Amino acid sequence: MEQAIKANGDDLPASEMIAAASVFDTYELLEWTLLHLPLFDILLAQRVCKNWNSIINRSLNIQQVLFMRPSSETTVACHPKDEERLAGE
Repeated sequence: MEQAIKANGDDLPASEMIAAASVFDTYELLEWTLLHLPLFDILLAQRVCKNWNSIINRSLNIQQVLFMRPSSETTVACHPKDEERLAGE
């Protein structure tokens, strides 16, 4: 019988928790996921854990989206919510 783990008020099977942990421990998958967040949320994600902070600080793609490194292209793909804010300025 599979043990259930309580997370955010939901009972999740242990195998689902392990699968979620392995996804976010994979550098490329976490980077891809973070790149689909608004800028502010990426900055907040640095505070989740040391691993996420390290990935955000080492990822050239994320650094370019955060305008901390120059982009090799003339435009930087960012979240539509951020594009609207930048267009309004």
